[in-house]
Amino acid sequence: MAEPDRTTPSPEERARDLALARAALEGGSDARRELARRLRCVPRMLAVLNRRRGGRLSTHDLEDLSQEVTIVILRKLGTFAGQATLEGWVHRICFLELQNHLRSAARGTEAIHPDRDWTEEDVPDRAPDPAEYELVERSLAELGTPEADAVRLKHYEQLTFDEIAAVLDISPNTAKSRYYRGIAWLQRHLQARVEAGGKR
Repeated sequence: MAEPDRTTPSPEERARDLALARAALEGGSDARRELARRLRCVPRMLAVLNRRRGGRLSTHDLEDLSQEVTIVILRKLGTFAGQATLEGWVHRICFLELQNHLRSAARGTEAIHPDRDWTEEDVPDRAPDPAEYELVERSLAELGTPEADAVRLKHYEQLTFDEIAAVLDISPNTAKSRYYRGIAWLQRHLQARVEAGGKR
């Protein structure tokens, strides 16, 4: 049976993710087991991101990086505020740390810094026009998850719908539906801003 299509996570789902993070931080054994299960997405996310960058890391390197990134996630778990799904939040960490790893490897310096400062609002810096990028990001924040996650993965990461489905643990059809709904909303939103004389 296909996964039910939903436009936004329910309040219960948001509360569950936040409660899970907090319970794991407080040492709850059940919460830690559930968090460990959810974090099994880390190797898959890193593998997808690595493929999109030409497979620059070997399987062994990806295994090592997955362990290191998981440590980063656990150390930063207290910063999770529920502004995205847990998996969406984890994906951003994977993206940032892989980029950091590749840059540092090219320089021959240490790649992973578990105590490096970053926030949940950190996003991939890929837009050619910073002002335009900022406007799109503000609009995506208004759109909210899960549509915004699908749009970011499609355009920032250039992932296929199958890859988006794998990252977000949903069906490819649901990934497509979320993406196209998000793009339609974004186009209407930005067009309304232009017609109103807003900042482009």
